[in-house]
Amino acid sequence: MNRLFGEPLGSAELGMLAARLGSDVPFFLEARPALATGRGEEVTPLGPFAALHGLWLFLVHPGFGIPTAWAYAQLARFPTALQGRPGRAAELVERLRAGDLPAAVRCLYNALEAPALRKYPVLGLYQEFCRAQGALASLMSGSGSTTFAWVAGAEAATRLRDRFVERFGARGWTATVPLGEA
Repeated sequence: MNRLFGEPLGSAELGMLAARLGSDVPFFLEARPALATGRGEEVTPLGPFAALHGLWLFLVHPGFGIPTAWAYAQLARFPTALQGRPGRAAELVERLRAGDLPAAVRCLYNALEAPALRKYPVLGLYQEFCRAQGALASLMSGSGSTTFAWVAGAEAATRLRDRFVERFGARGWTATVPLGEA
């Protein structure tokens, strides 16, 4: 909307407005990788990552959502999910910058998967399927229900998408997009 109206709002004003819409909304104002901290409203833009060069993202939404408030409320039932490693996000950024994809994959983590995968086991099946088809990583995005997979190249992403639809049907939606610069 800002672009359509000649960009009357600066980035600071847009960020404040976005944060009022939702804690993680400011993140989506960035057209490049960024690190979100706080409740998601503190966004630090990052440069391109060597490790993501040539990778594609396969996205699948199963046709249902998972309320963020529910996912966070359920975390109390999964205390081990909350025992994250301090500094994991910074480590992920450094591994991506260094071009060390295997180490970056080991840093991927989403505590909200614990309650989501328990209630919606199909999401775990999606992840297992993606990895079995050669995805380098597969994880749920945010509180869900969208699942993503990192795939080596456009052809592999299209092949994964085709196999996924063949296996699970066309319910919900799927997409493939470049993750790093091609």
